[in-house]
Amino acid sequence: PLLKSYDDISENKEKICIGYKILANDKKELGNYSLHFYSDKPNVIVHRSDDSRFEEDKTLNDYLSDFDLLLLIKLKYSYGEYEDSMIDSIKKHEINHINDHNDGNTGFRLTYTDNFSMMKQIENNRADYMIISQNEFEYFEKTSSENKSKLSFKKLKDITTGNKRSLFCSKKVSQNEMDKINKSILKLVGVI
Repeated sequence: PLLKSYDDISENKEKICIGYKILANDKKELGNYSLHFYSDKPNVIVHRSDDSRFEEDKTLNDYLSDFDLLLLIKLKYSYGEYEDSMIDSIKKHEINHINDHNDGNTGFRLTYTDNFSMMKQIENNRADYMIISQNEFEYFEKTSSENKSKLSFKKLKDITTGNKRSLFCSKKVSQNEMDKINKSILKLVGVI
């Protein structure tokens, strides 16, 4: 699980790497990042298809500022520098806070589950929407035929580029090993 992996990396007791979304400034001191190996499509808002409160041509700020809408947030997960800063400034939640007193009070709910389980929570009215990359939602639609008509997504006017993924490794992974990882990334996928 993601939270356990962060703990393992910060404890620095063994060599470990996880696939990560972006270079998060708050995690740079805990470990080492590889070169980017993948670029996501832009983040979107996923919501119940029958919820008419979600419209085209809105910004993330528009949705986050509507405190009647409940955002589902994954614990210790970075959605991207812009998205994280908006969540922090409007919803008053920093991504590293596990027990956040604002949970449920400023228009968000925390969860520790994966994206598929989060979408199930949206379906079941535990929250109104979540943020996810468009390609992750498209994968969900392809692999989950029974539920895909219950959820849909809206693009956001202020998010036009996707996040770049890197490996996040404990400091036990030597610089020589990181150089080998980076060399392999460059050989397999090139510069992203």
